[in-house]
Amino acid sequence: MEPTSPAPLQAQPLDATLHVSTPERVHLTLPVAGVGTRILAWVVDAGILFFGWAALFFLVSLTEADLIGIFEGLSGAARTLLVLGTFAAQWIYWTLFEVLWGGRTPGKALLKIRVARLDGSAPGVLESAIRNLLRVVDFLPLGYCVGLLTALFTDQQRRLGDLAAGTLLLRDEQIHLDHYLAPKAAPGPRIPETAATSSALEGPVAALLTSYLARLEDFTPDARTALARTFLQKLGGSLDAPEREALAADPVALEQWLRSLSASAPVMARPVS
Repeated sequence: MEPTSPAPLQAQPLDATLHVSTPERVHLTLPVAGVGTRILAWVVDAGILFFGWAALFFLVSLTEADLIGIFEGLSGAARTLLVLGTFAAQWIYWTLFEVLWGGRTPGKALLKIRVARLDGSAPGVLESAIRNLLRVVDFLPLGYCVGLLTALFTDQQRRLGDLAAGTLLLRDEQIHLDHYLAPKAAPGPRIPETAATSSALEGPVAALLTSYLARLEDFTPDARTALARTFLQKLGGSLDAPEREALAADPVALEQWLRSLSASAPVMARPVS
């Protein structure tokens, strides 16, 4: 038997998604940002950094200082610190924006993408710091070669910094929760206005109705509904047939009608003990 060769690496589909569930048990499908969109966002942010450094260089040059001569006069340790300081300034740029702007930088906001945790929430300081610190590894050997290859051959197009930080980039689309919510229930039947005469609520009938309403929780659901329909037959003589049928079919509306009927009685007897 000939040994089988390992399956070749395959690039992940460009329409990857993230599936999350909210505490309210709403299931959301969030689209993952593609590699091309990420590159364009990086170009915008890199351009902002470049023009920022160019403006700083121009302002310093106005002092007529010999910047090249000053740099050449620095020791090896001082030059290393200067390079590290330049990297730190760029690291602060990416991290500060992502933490304070919900995973966005100016470039990401322009391209409508954002950094997020694997549950869809905005990254914290630790996640953003780790993913941006590893940019130096993703950039190797040149032009984000490592990061690009990692994004192409991993789930949800995550570079090394994202894998280490537990983050990914999502397309920042509007989520309409109305599409995930159950449709609103149709309005219940209209509760008819009180139509019983005052004489109908005098004496034993009034006492029984008051006692029934005071002890609703003591009855089983079936007995509760049966008694309510009995009161409807006794007190709903002035209602038309459709109104009586609607109340009989809706125990909640029927009890509301009985409460309004009891409240409108001119004299109420004490509940039967």
